[in-house]
Amino acid sequence: MSLWDEVEEDKSNEKIENENPNFFQKTTRDFIINNLIDYSLTNDSVNELFEKLSIKIKDISKEEKEAVLEIFTKNSKLLDSNNSYLNNPIKGMRLISNIIKKSSLNDKTQLEIKFDEFNNFLKNDFIKFTNQISIPNEAELYDTLTNIRDELAEDVKFFELVNKTHIGVGGSFSAGKSSFLNSILGRDIDADDILPINSVPTTSIPTYIVKKDGSSNLSTDDINIYTFNQDGNRSKIDRESLLAISHEFNKIYGFGLTSIINKIVVDVDTMSYKNIAFLDTPGYSKADGDANIDQNIAQKHLINADSLIWLIDADNGIIRDGDIQFIKSLNFKGDILFVLNKADKKPKQDIINILETIRETLVKYNINYKDIVAYSSHDREEYFSDNKITNFLDNKNIVKITDFKEKTLSILEEYNTYIENCKNKSSILLKLFNELDIYGADIVSNLSGFDNILNSIKDDKNQNKTDIKAYGKIYNNLSEILTSMDKLFNQQIDANSLYQNGRKYFKSEHFTEALKNFNKATKLDNTNPLYYLEIGNTYFNMQQYAETIKNLNKAIELDDSDARNYYTIGLAYYNLDKIKKAIKNLEKAIQLEPWNSDYIDTKIELEKII
Repeated sequence: MSLWDEVEEDKSNEKIENENPNFFQKTTRDFIINNLIDYSLTNDSVNELFEKLSIKIKDISKEEKEAVLEIFTKNSKLLDSNNSYLNNPIKGMRLISNIIKKSSLNDKTQLEIKFDEFNNFLKNDFIKFTNQISIPNEAELYDTLTNIRDELAEDVKFFELVNKTHIGVGGSFSAGKSSFLNSILGRDIDADDILPINSVPTTSIPTYIVKKDGSSNLSTDDINIYTFNQDGNRSKIDRESLLAISHEFNKIYGFGLTSIINKIVVDVDTMSYKNIAFLDTPGYSKADGDANIDQNIAQKHLINADSLIWLIDADNGIIRDGDIQFIKSLNFKGDILFVLNKADKKPKQDIINILETIRETLVKYNINYKDIVAYSSHDREEYFSDNKITNFLDNKNIVKITDFKEKTLSILEEYNTYIENCKNKSSILLKLFNELDIYGADIVSNLSGFDNILNSIKDDKNQNKTDIKAYGKIYNNLSEILTSMDKLFNQQIDANSLYQNGRKYFKSEHFTEALKNFNKATKLDNTNPLYYLEIGNTYFNMQQYAETIKNLNKAIELDDSDARNYYTIGLAYYNLDKIKKAIKNLEKAIQLEPWNSDYIDTKIELEKII
């Protein structure tokens, strides 16, 4: 008779005081999980695992043995589910084992290797450098650098989410987030294989939905699902696993997967926005007693999103105070699109009234927003507007440039500024004391310790030279590491994508972001005159006319047949009060496009000024 049989026999003959023993007491849980980590639970190894567990738990109490046995014999609950991960505890344990497994050192990517190099550099070379330079705000600067390091680590772990615009989808529980996302993903509204519909929430794991790599058509509904544990290690799971995690796993096994799963990423073929990652967070308010936990998780992830779509249940008739307080707590800087969901359930006049009430409430609480839309996820239809949601997403479908090098080296520049200031101070003092030594012998003779002070200043100047060399070495080494990392992050980005990004930013008058994208495009391809034309136009709108002329002249060097370059240069010269040069460039524009009345009329107006 096996240990398991003995426990089963004892259980049938003797009433247990604790009728619902908790298998996942910390000690027992850790014991089982640690053994699962060591085993890849194939069919062949399950019996071996049982044998080892049977031997190792002989010395624990009967109650704990029953608790261990219960996880494998809780048929009364398990058989109620059609999900094999819920009605088969062996598969449930395998799922946990698969999720918590650690990757071997040999599995590291180039990015992970480079990140380790960066992290070691910060902990060793950089600390050594800062030990010899006492800068006043050193603690603040180092804290900023460690925050950058943590952000970098996050991007290395979750590479699928890099270079994408993150759009959080928020709202209270039952606001219809899953149906809404299914509707804009072009999927069956009632599909629950990615985002379960109308389920009682038992987990609070942020789920990202992205365009499946390599998919170019919308004719299939293929998906890949990955979990990432707290160490960032990836595990591929099937749809049934996701449904188990999303439904009753915690209730049946008494084990919250939020403690081991950091994120879930779902690749979807039907996703039409390749540069967007939708973030589905737990509803900030739920009826299962975990509202505070879910609110914290939702806040943590939504606060870092680029934009936000906030869903309001039309059945509520208003935007609730809880929504207002949650949104204000985010202090959100990006665009917010409010969507009054389930609009098909209300008469149209009621929808008009609700929309007006929401607008008044948002104004009252000083909440900035991009727009408010009434929408039916079921019908995929907007009410009283046309394609506002689609236009919002089209404008956000922008590839993001990863630029940790620029961000990190800007911190180092503060050290350089400090060193240069110390150097200048030492030079001024040294010059002053040398002049005193030469021309003020009488003064010097009355100064106690003059030579000591002079030597101290000389020592400081020599130390400045040492610091400058050390800084140069630190700067170059860090620049090399981060250049490699940025290149790996951005290797899939092409010049045309950056150009299209810039155009979108330009149209929305985000000129700084537009410039960043246009300039990056020229680094990848410096032969396209359109890129320089757009840089010139952007500078013109920023009223930086010298830069306008400089970049449009570069465009002319590559293509002197585009009249727009000469016209905008003419306007720039006009704003610089150089009327003759302005007219000269306008004449060139008219030569290329003699039919353009704007060019002709502008020239005539300028000639009146002379």
